[in-house]
Amino acid sequence: WVIIFVWMTGHVFGFIVLESLGLLLPSINEEFHLSPIEVGLLGSAPRIGTMVLAIPAGWLLSRYSPKILTSVTFAIGTLLIAFQGWSPFFLLLLLSRFLFAITLVAREPARALLMRQWVRPREVVIVNSFANLLWGVSALGFILTPVILNLLDDNWRHTLYVFAVISLGLGILWQV
Repeated sequence: WVIIFVWMTGHVFGFIVLESLGLLLPSINEEFHLSPIEVGLLGSAPRIGTMVLAIPAGWLLSRYSPKILTSVTFAIGTLLIAFQGWSPFFLLLLLSRFLFAITLVAREPARALLMRQWVRPREVVIVNSFANLLWGVSALGFILTPVILNLLDDNWRHTLYVFAVISLGLGILWQV
């Protein structure tokens, strides 16, 4: 249960990072002066990556150890969150959001493998219910993101760096 909890917490946090775009967008737009199409691209890039790669990633990556797959996607994902914060121009921000979403898609096969390895078949429904609970708890991200943004003087870059540190901590917890 601890392994599944840590995995799900880290995975849900990745989606908090993606979904917080709307809260960060006014600050991002102030710096980059985005067109409506660019805003739409930033918002849809993760979904496009998911749509295109979900089935091939699941098929290919289910062959790898869930521990290694999760560790690698946490490491790369953390770097990509930091890269989003660093991105000096729109196209790099867009690319890093797209690639970050791919790390989340790539991590998905690990969940199925971990559940098969660590959860009794009759408890799978309970684990899925628990996962749904964590998705609900992710609403805290929408409460805490504006707080973090406010504490950091409305700096979207520093907010993403805080997210990268949190992701790093979750990755280390996964290793433990």
